[in-house]
Amino acid sequence: MNINEFSKSLAGGGARPNLFAVKINNPPGLDGRDFGATSVVPFMVKTSAIPGQNIGPIDVPYMGRVLKLAGNTTFDDWETTIINDEDFRVRRFVESWAELINGKADNLASSSNQENYTGNAEIIQYSKTGKPIRQYSMVDCFPITIAPIELGWDNNDAIEEFAVTWAFSWWETADTTFDESGQAAIKTSFQVDTPLGDFSGKFNFGFG
Repeated sequence: MNINEFSKSLAGGGARPNLFAVKINNPPGLDGRDFGATSVVPFMVKTSAIPGQNIGPIDVPYMGRVLKLAGNTTFDDWETTIINDEDFRVRRFVESWAELINGKADNLASSSNQENYTGNAEIIQYSKTGKPIRQYSMVDCFPITIAPIELGWDNNDAIEEFAVTWAFSWWETADTTFDESGQAAIKTSFQVDTPLGDFSGKFNFGFG
């Protein structure tokens, strides 16, 4: 083994953590009232993470030894950091979403139907040539924490940011192989406009 073999084994020179975009779909209960946020989310989400998963072990003692069995799968909450523009578009969108789930003043939910207050969120990884190479979709997603925005008279040369933590039921992946023209062999369409440009692609996954 040598450095040349390692270089050949590292497909595409390695995936880069700064080549991604996030898409968050409007929950049905907001009736399309997203304040224009969903179209700018790919530009405003500054940091995020490809989701993980946990499989809990089951310990079964037997005569001084412990047998390890696989338990249930759980998913940690999903974190995003969002840039705030002067229209507060994404902030207002997320605050309205939280109000839909539980009103601040009346402590009432606008709907008890989970389908009305959850949406799907997607994070798309791009190659260095700008082609989508993998997509993760968080199913039944909704905000659980909207962080405050810190202000200060001495806070110069900065743009406001805030963190949002999301809960979701599980995640799915959309795997595909793109040819040189950017067309995928498996054709279920998606479209997202990102800071890298409008990269429409073809993914195969269980929902639109």
